[in-house]
Formats: sequence, structure tokens, C-alpha cells
Amino acid sequence: MMSVPNSQRCTEIQRGEFDRSSIEARLSGKRESLDWIIGVDAFESEDMYQQAETGRGNNSFVIDVLNDVTSWSIFGGGEWRLTEQLSLSAEARVTSEDKDLQSLALLTNFDPELELISEDLDETWTYSTWTTSLSYRFTPDIMAYARIGTGFRTGGLNTDSRDIADPDTGVPIVVPETFDEERGISYELGLKNTFLDGALVLNLSAYRVDYKDFISNATNGLAGLDRVGYVFNIGDAELDGVEIETQYVVNNLPGNATLSINGGVAYTEGDISDPVDPANAGLKISRVPEWSYTLSTKLDVPLSETLTGLASLRYRGQEGGFQTFSNNTELPEPNLATLSIGVRGASWSVNAYVENLTDEDEPVRNVTAGNISVAREPRTWGLIFSKSLF
Repeated sequence: MMSVPNSQRCTEIQRGEFDRSSIEARLSGKRESLDWIIGVDAFESEDMYQQAETGRGNNSFVIDVLNDVTSWSIFGGGEWRLTEQLSLSAEARVTSEDKDLQSLALLTNFDPELELISEDLDETWTYSTWTTSLSYRFTPDIMAYARIGTGFRTGGLNTDSRDIADPDTGVPIVVPETFDEERGISYELGLKNTFLDGALVLNLSAYRVDYKDFISNATNGLAGLDRVGYVFNIGDAELDGVEIETQYVVNNLPGNATLSINGGVAYTEGDISDPVDPANAGLKISRVPEWSYTLSTKLDVPLSETLTGLASLRYRGQEGGFQTFSNNTELPEPNLATLSIGVRGASWSVNAYVENLTDEDEPVRNVTAGNISVAREPRTWGLIFSKSLF
């Protein structure tokens, strides 16, 4: 086994080229109490990525990754108005996706260069999903609904799948080359309400998702260039949540101004219910905050027949949850605000903005066992001018 020295101060350079193309064709129609749609779509991407680190002594390296994805799908659906108050809708989709990954990592301070990682993998997944819902309108302003549907997150290929021996036990830590698809079935109940002649909207929902072969991120727990980050199927999982969303619009303020206020609160809890490894039983689903909050206000003020003044303030925050699948690192709990003030004309607009208004320093990701933390962008301001050409 090759040994490498401890990490040193280094310079990192990242380069990438990302190409995307997609096409979709749809055919839809209406017939008495039925609205229907059928269609096909295709997607192709080619990502080329390079990361190089120098100044690390024997640890200097370069990584080249080429990731190609090709997919197509056929879909269809419809909504049946069974009565004036009761509607039934359904939709289904079949998708095929092919992923091709090539990755190569070299230690560059050796002559010749030493190969650290070499992968060449190609996998294809084909899957189907469906959704059906039933809605009932008690009054023109109050509607209840129930929805059940399936979901799918495609499997993938790990850029680095080295099996490196644990220095304490000498036993190789197995990292999978690929991970399987994740499937889920969701159940949702909701109530949509409108009050005050449409000025106030209040929506409530509760949901549950049962996952099979839940996809999670992990590392092999080693340090330096022996540290391998990868994706794997941790086992079956459950996710429960409730959400409240509201909107209030005030018209005819002084100066004929309009004020819009939007807000939302969500509570979410997820657990690994049936893990592949019994040691992971009872873990919380990572990267899911327990509480999420949003609040935004927008003010539109007519300045003349062709000019409108604009001002908005947006806030979002979160609490609770874990960053890592092992639940040993908590999610950051940022409180972020964005302020924007501008003017809009008939075919142009100009806006001045300040992001991270309070200069929140809570990191994007907290320090992990690998002593890695991603800092948040500080308070940032800018000016945006846009012009419609047609």
C-alpha cells in the first residue's frame, strides 16, 4: 500500500464544461369532462470536470471526470370531472436512463505520475412512475384533495470506488462502484382555502413517503488522499411532514400601491426504518431540516403611466436536522434575508439588491470528520439591468 504525507497548504484549481440538450413533444386535448395529454421527451448531457491541487508535496494531484447521461421517457395523463365538485386525475411515465462515467486521478509529484483512481463504468436503468389524486370542492373557495404517487431516483456511479484497508484493522473498507435506484411511494392530504374575495390564501398539507433502497452519502472515514466519498443505498426509510403556506394581497394602498405577503412553515422528520447494516437503525435522514421557514414581502408602487417602483424583502431559515448520514454532524441553521429595490418600465427594469442582508456567517456545510467546512458568501450587493428586445 502506498503511503502519502499529511495534507499541506495547497492551491486548488477547478475547471468544468457542461453541455445539456433536451427535446419534448406533447399532444393534448379536451373532450366533454376529460382533459388529456400524452408525450415523449429526451435528454442528453455531457459533463467534463477537472480538479487540480498543487503545493501538497507528494499529495499534489489532478482528477479528470467525464460523465455522460442519456435518457428518454413517454408519459400520459388525464383529469376527469366526475361531478361539478369531484375530480379524478392520473398520470404515468416510463423512463430509461443510461449513465457512462470515466474518471482518472493522478499523483503529479512523481515521475512518472502515479495512478490514484481509474474508473470506467456504464449502467442503464428503466423505471415507471405513476400518480393519482382525488379532489373535492366544497365551495368555490375551499377544496380538499388526496394524492398517492410513486417516485424514482435513478441509481448512479461512484467517481472513486477504491477499497482501502483500515489502518487499525487491516481489513479493506469496501466502496461500491455503483448504487441502485431509489423508489418511493407518497401519500398526501391537503386543504386549499381562499378568503376575502381571493385576497387571502391558506393551504395546509400533510404527507408521508416510504422509501425503498434510500440513497445516501458517506465516506470511508479515512483521512488525506485515502479518504473516499461515495453514494450508497442505506436501506428503507420513512419521511413524514406537514406544511402551511399563506398569501395575503393588499390592494389600493396610498398611491395605488399593492403589497403582497407570502409565508410558510414546514416540519419534517425522517428515519432509516430498515437499514442494510443494523448499526444504522434509528438514524435520521440526513440533509433534511426539521423546521423550515419562509417569509417574503413585495411592494409595487405606480410612479407614472409607464413606471412602477418595486421593493421586496425575502427571508428563509431552518432548524434541526443532520448533515451526515451517521448523524454526527448537525445541519447549519442559517437565517438569510435578501433586499431588492428597483424600477420597471414598459420593456426594461433596473434592480439594486443586497443578498445575505444581515451578513449571516453560519456555514453552508458544517465541519465534518474530515475537518471540512464550506463558508457562506458574505453580504453581497449588486445592480441588475434587463431589457426586452421584442
